Amino acid sequence: MHHAPLSVGAGDNRILSRGRRDRSPANRRLAGALLAISACVSAAHASAQAPPELPVLTLDEAIARALTSNRLVASAALDVSRAEERVAAAKSNRWPTLSLTVLASRLLTPIDFEFEKGVFGDFPGVGPIPAEDTEIGSPRGFTTLGLGQLQFPISQQYEIGLSVRLNSASLDTAREELRQQKQAVVNDVRRAYYGILSAESALAAADESLTLAREVERVVGERLRAQKALEVDQIEARARVSRSDAGAFSARNAVATQKEQLNLLLGRDLGSDFRVVSVVEQPAYPGDLAAARSRARELQPALKEAELKVVQAEFAWRLAKAEFLPDLGFQANYVSPYSSEFLPRNIFSIGFFLSWDVFDAGKRKHEAAEKAHALEQAKLAVAQTESAIAVDVGREFRRFEQSRRELTASELERSARRERLRISKDQFRAEVVTAEQLLRAQSDLADADRQYVQALSTFWSARADLERAVGEESW
Repeated sequence: MHHAPLSVGAGDNRILSRGRRDRSPANRRLAGALLAISACVSAAHASAQAPPELPVLTLDEAIARALTSNRLVASAALDVSRAEERVAAAKSNRWPTLSLTVLASRLLTPIDFEFEKGVFGDFPGVGPIPAEDTEIGSPRGFTTLGLGQLQFPISQQYEIGLSVRLNSASLDTAREELRQQKQAVVNDVRRAYYGILSAESALAAADESLTLAREVERVVGERLRAQKALEVDQIEARARVSRSDAGAFSARNAVATQKEQLNLLLGRDLGSDFRVVSVVEQPAYPGDLAAARSRARELQPALKEAELKVVQAEFAWRLAKAEFLPDLGFQANYVSPYSSEFLPRNIFSIGFFLSWDVFDAGKRKHEAAEKAHALEQAKLAVAQTESAIAVDVGREFRRFEQSRRELTASELERSARRERLRISKDQFRAEVVTAEQLLRAQSDLADADRQYVQALSTFWSARADLERAVGEESW
């Protein structure tokens, strides 16, 4: 709701004038109230007219938020948690297991036992047992059987240890994948942030070009009215204004698109608006290609992941060979046939169990050979990954150095074109050059601005890609 600002009118002036002549407390309070209300409403009206200032988002803040809120990073972190649970589950196999089973069933076919007279012997003074032919039948209702079993692995401890170490290597691999995902997200955040900076530079250049085009249109209009320019010069000037306006509109759209991309990486609402700040240029790390490749061998998570896969393949091969060993363990059993009237209610037994597959038609041999081949493949993958990383670092390092030189050249050319346009404007006012020459100078500056923005975008993208190739963790 808008309110008209209050003002002190003629009647109020009379009141104030009387207040100067009449120093009564009531008049002084009324005058003070009117002045206070007028000041407050004026301040509120002024604040309503001022646009709200957008929050500032620095590159470091954007990276920190992405590492905590990015959905891909969160998914990779859950993979690490899953790997930790697998390690814990593998370790639990070292301990005894206790299982309880209760079976309740109804027999569809009766089970009858027949005992002939004296089958258990004929004893003096007692006689035959049983004294006559006896038949014992199974109960016709539900029968209940309780089973309890305690098992403790003995020889399997070796295999369990290999399984624990295999899952631990998988956990380390998941951690390297998380680190690699973080590096990828940080690289994307940097590229998006640099893209916003480049887009805003393009927008500033487009606005400047639009201002210059309007100024040229104004000067050409003055020359046309003085009959010192042609009508076609004014048409070309207007066309230049229209083209510059379209360029400014396109630059604003590019800024909006880059901000939405960055908001997506930060895991927040796409419509969140913010301001970015320029990034201070720093020298590329490391300073030469050999040092960059050495640094990549130390930090690149892809290489560490390949090395961990060798460890995993080795433990998988050793596990396959362990299948040739017999399984020996301790076992305690308890059986309770609740519904039986002639069997003992509690039956206990303890002992050792041994299981060994003597012949399997070569299955375990072939499985172990397959794991050995997988181990050799993993070793080859390490060498291939190391070479690929070296090639990637070399390519990105050279691209960064090239972009740095192109940016310097673009800056110098932009400055020269701006100075040339300033001189052309002065000469056009002095009627030394024609409108066509002035428009050409403006077009040259617009081209130089576009080349500069492109060089700046290429420079920041190359820097981010070099940091990704080296595997630098700058967060």
